[in-house]
Amino acid sequence: MISRRDQFVVACAAAIPLLVWWLGWYPGFLSFDSIDQLDQAQSGQIFDFHPAVHTILLRWIGLGAAVPGAVTFLQGAGLVALMSLAAGRLFELGVPRVAAILVPSLIPWLPSVAQTTLTVWKDIPFALVLVWLFLELMAVAARGPLHLRTHPVRFGLLLAAVWLFRHNGLLTVLGLLLVMAVTVRRAVPWVRVLSMTAATILAVVGPLYAIYEVDRNRPTSSEIMIGDVAAAFLTTDIYEPEDVAYLSSIAPLQTWEDLYDCDDSNPILFDPAFGKDVIRLDGNRFMARGLEAWGQALPTVASHRLCAASYLLVPGQPDNAYLHRPPFAIPENDLGISRQPIVDAAYDLTFAVFQAIEPADRLWLTWRPALILYAGLAVWVFVAFRRPRSWLLPGALFGIHFINVALTSLNQEFRFALPLVIMALLSLPLLLTPDRP
Repeated sequence: MISRRDQFVVACAAAIPLLVWWLGWYPGFLSFDSIDQLDQAQSGQIFDFHPAVHTILLRWIGLGAAVPGAVTFLQGAGLVALMSLAAGRLFELGVPRVAAILVPSLIPWLPSVAQTTLTVWKDIPFALVLVWLFLELMAVAARGPLHLRTHPVRFGLLLAAVWLFRHNGLLTVLGLLLVMAVTVRRAVPWVRVLSMTAATILAVVGPLYAIYEVDRNRPTSSEIMIGDVAAAFLTTDIYEPEDVAYLSSIAPLQTWEDLYDCDDSNPILFDPAFGKDVIRLDGNRFMARGLEAWGQALPTVASHRLCAASYLLVPGQPDNAYLHRPPFAIPENDLGISRQPIVDAAYDLTFAVFQAIEPADRLWLTWRPALILYAGLAVWVFVAFRRPRSWLLPGALFGIHFINVALTSLNQEFRFALPLVIMALLSLPLLLTPDRP
C-alpha cells in the first residue's frame, strides 16, 4: 500500500499552488453570485435560489459573518485531502506507485483547477463531494461490494450532499443509484445507501431548513427548458396561437430574439424585460411547451443543446462564444469584501500566470475542458472492455454526470466541468494497471 509518508508528500505537493494562489488573491475569487450568497449567509435571510444548504454552510464557516477567505481556504484544504486520498485509491487499483503519487500531486498545479477551487461558488463543495464519491467508488472497484456494505453512512451522506449542493445534483444521484441497483444487486448494499441518502435529505430540508426559515422559492425545473422553448419559438411554427400568446405574455417576440443566445442563457434568464415570474406562476405549462419542442422540433432542440454544451465537446474557443471563468475583480459590495493580497510576491507570480492563460488562442489548452474529458471518456471505454465489472461504478459516475452537465448547462462555465476534469485526470493512470479477468 501507499504509505502515510507518500500521502503526506502528495498533500504537500498539492497544497503548494493552492496556497500561493490563496496568499496572492486573498480572499479568493468572487462573482456577483458569491456576494449574493455571502450576504444571505450574513443576514440569515436564506433563499433556496442558490442551494440553501450551501448558504447555511457559509454561515457556519463565518460564524454568522461573511468570511470568504476562510471558505476558500477550506475548499483548498478539501482538494488537498482528496488528492492525498486519491493516491491511495489509485495504488489500490494497481496503478504503479510513482504514477499514483504524481498524478494527484499535479492536478492542483493546473491554474484552471486552482483558481476555480478558490472561488466562492456552490459548485466547489459540490465538485469536492463528487470527487470524493468517485474515489469511494474506486474503493468499491478494488474491494468489491463489501466496501458499500460496510460504509452505507458514508455513501449516503455523499450522495445526499451531491443532491443538496446543486439543484441538478439529483439527476446524477438518481442515475448512479440505478446503476448501483443493477451492478451490485446480489449483495444489495445499495438499499442501505439509498435509505441513508433519503434520511439525510429529509433531515436537511425538514428541520434544518425550518430552523433557518429558508424561503423555498427556487428555480423551477421548467426554467432549464427556456433555451429549448426559445429556439423552437424563434425558428419553427410548432406552437398553436394560444401557446404563442402565452409565450408573448412572458416577453414580446422581439425581446426573445434580442436575448436568446444558444451558448449563454444569462441575458434571457436575468434581463428584467423577460418575465420569469410568468413562468414560475405555472411551471407545468412552460414545461409542456418545452416537451412539445422536444417532441415536434427535436433537430432544433438538439442543435440548441449541442451549442450550449459545446464547451464540453469542442476544444477550440469559438469567436462568438464566451467561456465563463473565475472573475478577475471582486464586485463592489456592502460587505466590506475586497482583494487584499497577503503576500505581494505570490500575487505577482500568479498574476503573470493569470495573464498567460487568458488569451483566446490558448483557452483550448488552459481552460477548455474538452480534451481532458475526451481522454477520461476514452479511459473508461477501455476499462469497460478490459477490467472487471466492479470497475464500472466510478466510470458510471463520470459518464452520468457528464450527461447531466451537458443537458443542464445554460451557460458555458468551467465551474460546471470542474468535477469532470478532476475525475478525468484521476482516471488516466488506470491505463497503467495490469489486465484482470
